[in-house]
Amino acid sequence: MPQRKWIWWFLCAALAAIGPTLDAAAAERRGLTVELRANESKDAAIVEEVELYAASHALVIGIDGYSGGWPRLSNAVKDAQLVAAALKERGFAVTLKTDLTSRQLKTALEEFFVIKGEDPEARLFVWFAGHGVTENGEGFIVPVDAPLPGAGATFRLKALSLRRFGEFVHLAQSKHAFAGFDSCFAGTIFDTARALPPVAVTRATTRPVRQFLTSGDAGQTVSDDGTFRELFLRALSGEERADANGDKFVTASEIGIFLADRITNLTQAKQTPRYGKLRDKNFDLGDFVFALRGDEAPPAPRRTTARAARTTVMNQETVFWQAASKDGTPAAYNAYLKRYPNGTFAPLARLQLREKTPPAAAAPKQLAKRAVPPPGAEVYRLAPVKRKGVPRAYLAAAIRRRLGALPGIWVDPVASADMTGAAVRVSGKVVRYERNDRVNPEFFAAELGRLLLGDAVRRVSKQLSEVVVEVEVTARTLASGETTAASAVARRTADLGETPESEVERELLGKAAAEEAARRLVLRLKGETPPEDPAVLDFTLPGLLGKIIDSAPPQEEEEENSD
Repeated sequence: MPQRKWIWWFLCAALAAIGPTLDAAAAERRGLTVELRANESKDAAIVEEVELYAASHALVIGIDGYSGGWPRLSNAVKDAQLVAAALKERGFAVTLKTDLTSRQLKTALEEFFVIKGEDPEARLFVWFAGHGVTENGEGFIVPVDAPLPGAGATFRLKALSLRRFGEFVHLAQSKHAFAGFDSCFAGTIFDTARALPPVAVTRATTRPVRQFLTSGDAGQTVSDDGTFRELFLRALSGEERADANGDKFVTASEIGIFLADRITNLTQAKQTPRYGKLRDKNFDLGDFVFALRGDEAPPAPRRTTARAARTTVMNQETVFWQAASKDGTPAAYNAYLKRYPNGTFAPLARLQLREKTPPAAAAPKQLAKRAVPPPGAEVYRLAPVKRKGVPRAYLAAAIRRRLGALPGIWVDPVASADMTGAAVRVSGKVVRYERNDRVNPEFFAAELGRLLLGDAVRRVSKQLSEVVVEVEVTARTLASGETTAASAVARRTADLGETPESEVERELLGKAAAEEAARRLVLRLKGETPPEDPAVLDFTLPGLLGKIIDSAPPQEEEEENSD
């Protein structure tokens, strides 16, 4: 008897120990089964039942505690917690992260898309609530420790560009990925191709896709009151009619249409969400799918003659909508709205009309006027500074900052080829851009450490790249033709696997080269002598030998003794 009691207690302890592991494993494998229809018609015959997803993973991030000049937020973390809880109820294995630093944010996203995205039959969902910003057409999401964009290179190194986010998304093998950002920005990955949602779930829905949703556009202020999160969760639960065709599934496209319409109306177009699919022929094919739970879906009406009549009306409306969307013209959408002003697809029709209606031409009084210099000031105008044939505003801004040190002058705040009224024309150009790759001396030591100690030793890139740039800035007095020029060289060795070459290029050209070249030009215009560039170190064998020979003390010749 004592032996049986011991065995009983052992079994209980063992089950208690492995229980959480089994629960976690079950959560990892929760997926979604859907019925596929023969075509996009809501009433088309069901041809197959398939397991659309074998697993569901979510990474939810909220950041409130900003420093470095960013205003602190009040509801980003709370919104993230509510989204995480809702996704867990829907069968997602959820990872919740809050107040992430730059390194933590990049690591969390990369590991999520690489590790969780290893399963091709999984669906991946990301929610980010925090600050977002667009700089020179590039969108960024902002970690807790990033400075303001005015910090230049430091901001770009700390913040996560959407170009980099797009690289993470491409690493995933999972067929469907959907990212929602309660932030405002545009550019890069969000040059998305909007798509109409199919009326029903078909085999086309199951094909690979990468979809995105933001709560606002570039330059807009997104409210921190939880409205975007609340409407998103209402769409998932069925409280709001985001499921346009009533099939008890809501797709990412349907959510995008619903939120764009609702938020735009609620804010009187001060906040306009963006949504769509990645503009990539391999990842714009399907649609991310959520299932409306039975207890959350609107209750089915009784089978009565009235219900049959409503069903007939719905079928007529669906046919009318399909014809209007196939035509795709404003006249077709207006015809649909005239017949069904409060119809199921009315929000989508209004949204399509807004996109297809060309913006009104700006009145002459709204056109930007050229800045007027103060009386008596010597006028300097800066020509556009180009790199690879494209004007780069950050280069012009770097030069303009230095020119402001000259006394008694006025620098036009806009770079332009028009030199009307200018006393001095300032121009800049990139005269050298070199990239030299070499073996990273730390690589072999790191690989040996990983061989002996395993993954405790971090990987080190095998290759390092030295980027060298040179910028020349010239000031030409238009009356006399007298020209003054100065140049500066900047270099940096970086691991381009961790830091994109575009970021290194911008940092070197903008701050290190253009500002320094302009500073030297200012000194020459003042009649002072600028310091010379430091000598470039040559680490080749001939270079090292030459340095040794040059540094050797001269030998004294022996005087001949004369008797």
